[in-house]
Amino acid sequence: MNTQNQVQAGGAVRVLCAGVPFGANNVGDEAIIAGVVRMIRSVAPDAKITVATGDPETTERVLKVQTCPPFGFVGVAASGPEVDRVIAEHDLFLWSGATGLSDYPDIPLGLLETAQRLHKHSAVFCVGMNDELNPHLYQVRSRWRPAYDRICQMTGGVIDIAGRLEAGRKARTYQRLREILPRADLVVVRDVETEAMLQRVKVPAKIIVGSDAALGLHPTSVEKVLLQADIRKEITASDTPRIGICLSAQDPPKNLSGFLAVLDRLIEEKKARVFGIPINPVTDSRLVRDMLPNFKHRNRVFSVEGVSEPEDVAGLLGQMDVIVSSRLHGLILASLSDVPLVGIRRGTKIDTFLRPYGLKPAGSFKDLDLGELERQIRQHLERAADFRKLAAVVRSERMQGLDRARQHLKTLLELISAERSK
Repeated sequence: MNTQNQVQAGGAVRVLCAGVPFGANNVGDEAIIAGVVRMIRSVAPDAKITVATGDPETTERVLKVQTCPPFGFVGVAASGPEVDRVIAEHDLFLWSGATGLSDYPDIPLGLLETAQRLHKHSAVFCVGMNDELNPHLYQVRSRWRPAYDRICQMTGGVIDIAGRLEAGRKARTYQRLREILPRADLVVVRDVETEAMLQRVKVPAKIIVGSDAALGLHPTSVEKVLLQADIRKEITASDTPRIGICLSAQDPPKNLSGFLAVLDRLIEEKKARVFGIPINPVTDSRLVRDMLPNFKHRNRVFSVEGVSEPEDVAGLLGQMDVIVSSRLHGLILASLSDVPLVGIRRGTKIDTFLRPYGLKPAGSFKDLDLGELERQIRQHLERAADFRKLAAVVRSERMQGLDRARQHLKTLLELISAERSK
């Protein structure tokens, strides 16, 4: 990346969007950065935007931005001379969305701290937080874990080495949140639940509640989405129900056979068609392909392949009569078309997104409630109009949050622009 020419070109504000593993085969993350770039340009059309991404070619082509390495992710260092150089060449470091406050907080916190050390403006923008830190990162998983567990069991829990180590890791992260976030120029979170969580861990920052940046996207008309002819025919037919599934291959349902049995029953009774629509076009697609032979009614189940642009995926989800998703952005992108939603919990972000609709997840990927899953799908198929009416209201309220985030971003960018003109 070469941003030096842009530095010399004039007074345009230079924004670095990072802190999320963009360019790593996740439609949700790409939807977020597309929404963030769109918001920046809506309030500062001349801004020079750089995105930290693992897929620079696609990102540059689709978003018309400059790129740099995804610092902190996929083996790229999160600190060092190159990180300092890139951040120093920008006016604003923007931690750009996702559930990073709990999923991988230490990486963007380090980048935020670097920006502050270099006396650059910094912002946390439309970022979410679950009610617990990512167990994949904060649980002790070393070769010593079985020994720690045996000691804990033998002492009746009095000596819990793993628990103490995990508590220490979490305490250090919460302390960093308390120290670094208040020094940011702007802290915008995705929802009121994230605000409450930051308040619970006593982060003394002024917090603004916005919305997920992906809510600012517009679904592509399905006629313009590149699809195989047979898939297009099935996905646009409206004579029988269409059920979309967005399952995370990272955390697939433990009772996968029960999940498939519910769908088979709906296929048989309602002549439904099921479409696997991946949010990770690599791993989630593989999961769907592995599931296909286990359906009784294989001829009515389809794996949608080769669609990875967020607004194209949103267009496909908008064709469904109901979406079943353990991927947050499967729900978010479907909500752009007010499609009835069924969530499977993978962290409280699913509960949080469903709450305004008066819905709860049908259990979790670890403990799927098959009865509730089937009940919710059937109810949505029978009362879709009621849900869509409520969904339009919820979407309108969330767009107000997005507008609020945009206005605060506009104020910050105007301040930076004024400083550059002095």
